[in-house]
Amino acid sequence: MKIRRWLLLAGLICGGAALLAPRGLLIKPKKKSVNEPAVVNMVLSIDDTIGEGYFNEGNDALNKNNLKEALQLFAKASDAGYHKAELYHNIGTTYFIGGKGEEALKFYQKALKMDPNSTETIIQIAQCHMLTKHPEKTVQMLGGLKNKGLAPRGDIDCMIGLAYFRSGNNEKAIECYKSHLGKNPTDYHIWGNLGELYVLMNDETAALEAFNSVPEDAGSIYNISLSKMEEIYVQRGKFTEAVECLSKVKKGISIDNFTIYLINGEASLKTDYYYIAQLKISEYCEKQGKYREAIRPLQNIPKDVPILYEFAQQKIKQINGILTKSLS
Repeated sequence: MKIRRWLLLAGLICGGAALLAPRGLLIKPKKKSVNEPAVVNMVLSIDDTIGEGYFNEGNDALNKNNLKEALQLFAKASDAGYHKAELYHNIGTTYFIGGKGEEALKFYQKALKMDPNSTETIIQIAQCHMLTKHPEKTVQMLGGLKNKGLAPRGDIDCMIGLAYFRSGNNEKAIECYKSHLGKNPTDYHIWGNLGELYVLMNDETAALEAFNSVPEDAGSIYNISLSKMEEIYVQRGKFTEAVECLSKVKKGISIDNFTIYLINGEASLKTDYYYIAQLKISEYCEKQGKYREAIRPLQNIPKDVPILYEFAQQKIKQINGILTKSLS
């Protein structure tokens, strides 16, 4: 039985939707056939059982993301005489999750020698080539599997697309993403990444269409797509459309390391993107001379977000000052 896990290998969209690639596949041991000879080497049989026990414990540790413990348990399994392809595959997966591509590659290749027909191990080796900055090898390996009809996983086009992107071939990357989305239309990360690729290629119309394909129930990806659409509209000087995008931002989704330039300095913080959107709406209304409309979103910033609340109150005072002057 194979268990899929995920790792964000590369992010095209700042602070949010990232190009996805498999995190690694845990391979559990196959059950022994009831037709196996009852009498084998007794010591080896006991050792194999002990080793399998360590292997299973290592899988449990890996599922909990305890990478160091997983490696220790896998080493014990090996020391106990458990030398099977799934052990070396999962050691490779542990290193892969830890971002150690070279080490992962070594163990995946060892697993492949023991089980040369393992499609999953071949896919992971291809992923390692991407992690070790050899995306052209990834394209070659995954493309070969696809052409032979040996790539059952639905995200194969997505992985090939990422490899093409890493190789600088954006046109091919887009072609692969479209193929992936044709089979997996609800993979909203890829809609976001497709939009970002169109931005890189200066096709803003196609980018807007891709970002607009992300639905409201897509969580953070939805908010990020709205922010990307907002950026495009602002670059075009279309502040009304930018405000319309930001007004759809959902509450309850945080972003990390957002830098806000305060009146008396700057600060980096983690906060709900909804509040950042309120500040931006105010800014764009002010740019259009809509001062009263610029105040309303600032009033949505609560006191329990002190840095933003302080900033919002200062801005309200500034705008009220402008309104007062305009009436005098």
